[in-house]
Amino acid sequence: MKYCNFIKKHLGDIVIFFIGICAFLIHIIMLDKIPGGWNVDEAGMAYDAWCIAGFGVDRYRFPHPVYFRNFGGGQSPMYTYITAELIKLFGFSKFIIRIPSVILSLMVLFSGLVLLRIIGTDKKNKIAWAAIYTVLPIFIISGRLGQDCNLMLGFTAIFMMCLAYALKKGQLKYYFIAGVSCGLVLYTYSLSYIVMIMFLIMAFVYLLRMRSLKIKQAICFCVPLGLLAAPLLIEQIINILGMDSVTIWKITFVKLGIYRIGELSFPKISNIPKVIKAIFCYDWLGFSSNKIYFNLYKISIPFFVLGFIRGIMNFIKNVHLKKIDIADMLFIWFIAEFIMGMMIGSAGPTAYKLNGVYFSVLFYIVRGITTILDLVRFKRIAATVIVIAYAMVTVSFINYYFTVEPKIRHRFMNDTYEEAIEFIESKEHLKNLPICIGTTEQTYIYYLVSALPSPYTIDVADDTSQIGKCTFSLPEEPKYNACYILFEKDWEYVNSLYSLGLNINEYENNIKLFYPGE
Repeated sequence: MKYCNFIKKHLGDIVIFFIGICAFLIHIIMLDKIPGGWNVDEAGMAYDAWCIAGFGVDRYRFPHPVYFRNFGGGQSPMYTYITAELIKLFGFSKFIIRIPSVILSLMVLFSGLVLLRIIGTDKKNKIAWAAIYTVLPIFIISGRLGQDCNLMLGFTAIFMMCLAYALKKGQLKYYFIAGVSCGLVLYTYSLSYIVMIMFLIMAFVYLLRMRSLKIKQAICFCVPLGLLAAPLLIEQIINILGMDSVTIWKITFVKLGIYRIGELSFPKISNIPKVIKAIFCYDWLGFSSNKIYFNLYKISIPFFVLGFIRGIMNFIKNVHLKKIDIADMLFIWFIAEFIMGMMIGSAGPTAYKLNGVYFSVLFYIVRGITTILDLVRFKRIAATVIVIAYAMVTVSFINYYFTVEPKIRHRFMNDTYEEAIEFIESKEHLKNLPICIGTTEQTYIYYLVSALPSPYTIDVADDTSQIGKCTFSLPEEPKYNACYILFEKDWEYVNSLYSLGLNINEYENNIKLFYPGE
């Protein structure tokens, strides 16, 4: 009887626990196989992390950069430094490289549950949060790729949780913690600078309107935030003024080859449809969203609309009554993210550029679902229909994702070729021959991730075409005394090699090595 009473009393927590296990398994299973290949920025980050772990410098031999140069346009440092510590403990592998993305993605689940508890919602909201997080494609896709910017979502979730706790408790120490978590978000993605500035301005105006912010609280929040933001501010000044890279106390402020602030502009009304499509549907990059199933599944969109309308109404009501509601912070964050999306030029807004928005999006989907259940008469029937609908589309997506995705190489995704390099180095008659490697985006980085040479034995530029005996292009007229590593996209070139009578090794993911006999 006691056992039954315990189960009945904690049934909601037990359900959430098992949903969390499912979420973990979906993120971790075949992590090194899906998504297939390495994203070009993921590979760049991985090699820099390996260099930091072993030598304390990046591939350009900059000691501990505040902001990594990557391919000239820069890369946020948080992912690289977390990965470097994991490499020190567990060695270098694609599985380890992607673990930080898994961990921070799962923080969306756990931070959201804590935030809902702070707000004071019931168990059905928490179960809905855990379940919807677990099954939505955007959280699965972004939580399995070692791309630096994807950490913004997880750190945003932590920041929102800490801020909510500070607002509820009102104690100075919690505002200090919230300020620290806010500053850490800035190290996950450069676009977070814009989002955070707009969010903080709107949030401070909101709190002052509600008379819910004291000077001491603001100071406790702003001091750690300012200290953490200072190195990034120096980094911006160096690039705005065109100064050279400078190293201070083994920390380097890097001058970038391309300062991408020019990709942003004033918010454009014409960008609104693009932002909506990138958030709720899909973008042109297959590795960051799914065109078939959408980022959120189509069935989630009406739930979001309903929840967001309710959020707008509550926000207006709260401002009018000068009544603070912690959930309004999520509304303000969504607006800041959306405005930032309207500012993106160049290739336009994408799911990964807007990844920080999905914490608030998930909140409004859950609120939309619970609103429906509160309004309808037959709640169990409605809940059953919703569960079945999500179950059907989730089973279809999971089957697709784990069977089809391993075979796909999306744009900006390519494979490494460790086995081919090891084979060449193991043969005396091959090890001194030139190696010609088929071309892809930033081809040289895939060689570095495959061979893992010391950064002190190579010289790289933003677009390196040769390292030692390796040339990252295929000659128009191939010669017999050379090795050739080809990717699937190089199939047309294969015919020119067959006539030379070269030996062929075939590896996973359709990589071929052509080499001369002894």
